Amino acid sequence: MNPDDRRSRRTRAALQEALVRLLAEKPLEAVTVRELAEAADVHRATFYSHYQDIYDLHAQVQSALVAQIEELVSGWELSYGEFYARLVRAVRERPDLFRLVLTGSGSPATSSELAAYLERRYLEVWCMEVGRERPTQAMALAAAFQVTGLLAVLGRWVEGGFTEPEEGISRLLAGLEEATDRVVEERGAALEPATGLGRR
Repeated sequence: MNPDDRRSRRTRAALQEALVRLLAEKPLEAVTVRELAEAADVHRATFYSHYQDIYDLHAQVQSALVAQIEELVSGWELSYGEFYARLVRAVRERPDLFRLVLTGSGSPATSSELAAYLERRYLEVWCMEVGRERPTQAMALAAAFQVTGLLAVLGRWVEGGFTEPEEGISRLLAGLEEATDRVVEERGAALEPATGLGRR
């Protein structure tokens, strides 16, 4: 492996971590390249050899976060409890990073991208489980409801300083998921039999 490649990756990682730390203290518009370079312990010229500006770095940080979440939710064979436990643990381990898409301190476009991805994944699994090629309108609405609630609960949990234990939040999310399924089924919204992320 090229040492320069390793060095570049370390530098980009240091700059990204520095930006995440600074965003916990101030809005993106208030972050300067000078303080970012100082926080990452690199020269300003080094910053510009990797990124066009602060906004370019911010976009790449958020894209990496969305990719991380996509990897987390790729295991749809998990039960609700296992899936939410994995997601909640990841949020608790990196609150500074997840805060960017969960609490409004990041780009609205990235939050929308994440929500759209999660909705697509829900619908893919639901369609597979009920033997449909395409989701119904009711399924699409249920997925939007589910994802909006999921992100809102996690965002409140982060903003509240994790006053609830991980296990409690995981159980809450799993219970809300199952309750949503029951309500949708009772309304005859074409989600029969009971659906979810995979095996119960």
